[in-house]
Amino acid sequence: MQAKTARFAACTLTDAVSIINSEVWCVVVSGKPIPRHRGRADIIHRRLLGVEAKTASVAVWHELGVASFATRIDAAALKFRNNILSLDPRDFLVRRVYDGLMNDSKGRGSSRNGALFLENLALEANWPGPLKKPAAKKFANEYVASRRVSELAGGFKRMSTLHNMSNWVEKERFGLPEYLLRACPASLREGRRLKTKFRLGCHDLRSSSSRTQLVRNAQCPCCESRESETIQHTLFECEAFEEEREVFLSRLYSVCPLARQLNDEYRCRLVMGDKLPREIENPLYRYLIAISKLRLGILTEQGEGS
Repeated sequence: MQAKTARFAACTLTDAVSIINSEVWCVVVSGKPIPRHRGRADIIHRRLLGVEAKTASVAVWHELGVASFATRIDAAALKFRNNILSLDPRDFLVRRVYDGLMNDSKGRGSSRNGALFLENLALEANWPGPLKKPAAKKFANEYVASRRVSELAGGFKRMSTLHNMSNWVEKERFGLPEYLLRACPASLREGRRLKTKFRLGCHDLRSSSSRTQLVRNAQCPCCESRESETIQHTLFECEAFEEEREVFLSRLYSVCPLARQLNDEYRCRLVMGDKLPREIENPLYRYLIAISKLRLGILTEQGEGS
């Protein structure tokens, strides 16, 4: 056998053995990849914000300005595929193996053929083809940004607990909101945590607790108005906190005179928003801490204590 023919035969045999014994795999359930470490990541994210375990994941991701675990996995997979397809099949065995796996639709064991999964993912993402590294990085970042916005919109649509959040946050914001970027005195961090809980829709007020069946109804326990204990009612309407409210509003109006012209709904949007004026932040946190303590005292007197 001539040397050229022998090399071709050996190369063909090597490729065949490699394809048979190799696979790009992903474990799937119901057709979707399992992000194995998502649970741990979500626990860390919630601890960073100081929010409860049952807080909606999509709200936590947006507040921290991060993409979901699944989105990051898909973006990494797209870049991985791009790297393989950028290789010349004449020089790189890994590219020839990948091309060979493209013809195997069955997969093996508890996994399915990841090569086909990557191709379908690229089709869904409208990946234009093998890109150079800077262009691939840019496209992956744009893909993540688009997925983040759509995941947040989906969360707003599915979960009534996020109704307020949909009105208060900047939906296309990336990174932390401004109020979390600013330094906060240790004595006021509980107030900032309360604001975060209010924004994310999972808090101790009965408008949230009644949804999770922790209390029988959402009626405010601190006053006789029989109004639902919403964030807006607690901050701007409940008679139990009038004295503390007057102190806070006095400071708010001195810094933002136009706030006098707002109704309670829009005042709530102002103080719960991403970019509350710096001069108002600490007074707001003091106010939240004060009314939280008063509320706890009222509930303790009523025999509830929470």
